[in-house]
Amino acid sequence: MPAEYIVKAVVLVLVGVIIGTIGTLVGLGGGFAVVPVLVFFTRLKDADRSVAAATSLVAVFLNACSGTFNYARQKRIDVAAGLLVAMAAIPSAVLGAATVGAIGGKHFIFDIAFAVVAALMAALLIGERLVAKLGPLFRRKSKRRPRLVFDRRMQLRDGSYLNYKLDARRGLLTGAICGFIAGFLGIGGGIVQVPFMILFMGLPVHIAVATSQFILLFSTASATIFNAGRGRIQFDLALPIGLGLIIGAAIGARISRAVGGWFIRLALAFILLLIAVWMFFTAF
Repeated sequence: MPAEYIVKAVVLVLVGVIIGTIGTLVGLGGGFAVVPVLVFFTRLKDADRSVAAATSLVAVFLNACSGTFNYARQKRIDVAAGLLVAMAAIPSAVLGAATVGAIGGKHFIFDIAFAVVAALMAALLIGERLVAKLGPLFRRKSKRRPRLVFDRRMQLRDGSYLNYKLDARRGLLTGAICGFIAGFLGIGGGIVQVPFMILFMGLPVHIAVATSQFILLFSTASATIFNAGRGRIQFDLALPIGLGLIIGAAIGARISRAVGGWFIRLALAFILLLIAVWMFFTAF
């Protein structure tokens, strides 16, 4: 094995640790930074963007496995909500992967789409309190009991309880949207999934972050199987980063227990804004 490859592999593992720690801490699954790293710092910078997206999904899947295991031990995953979202995320992730392949992974379209999605989600998180105040103004008032809305009560590892509601229709819509974006951009979906689960579905921040990792298992696996069948994955890049993401996921899950929900929200928004600016300028 060439020494040059070993050095690159070690660097990719270290980068993966950093990305995995941050990604799991804010529920992004790591893909939010894996794609830019592959595009700008590896041989994939001149390649079809669909190859970078497909390679990223392998690493994100490994990160999701580790993150899910650690969050499950903390009893922070809402399995019912996760399976509900995953039902819609699985087919839409495959559709997203097929779409990016169909357009040939064109750099301009891919980079602009990535930047827009990141900026939009950052804006939603920063303006969450305003959204919460304006939200009722756009909802129809009805005396009828909402359909397919269920009461949820979760006991955390420390013995405390969280009470909230789960809207099945919003969960399915969240899965459809986030799954497509996951397959198309190769980011796993967490970059959109966590904000949607917090703002649209109304899940508590810590539950949304943990459950997002669980959902990523299904959406990234389905898209990865699709991409592998078409030879788009560069495993020599995906596996070292994936190993680093696994280590980072364990670190991030442990740190998250001592970090407040509002801090996670602000950190997520800041990271998304940086990535949005970066990807936007590379499109031109």
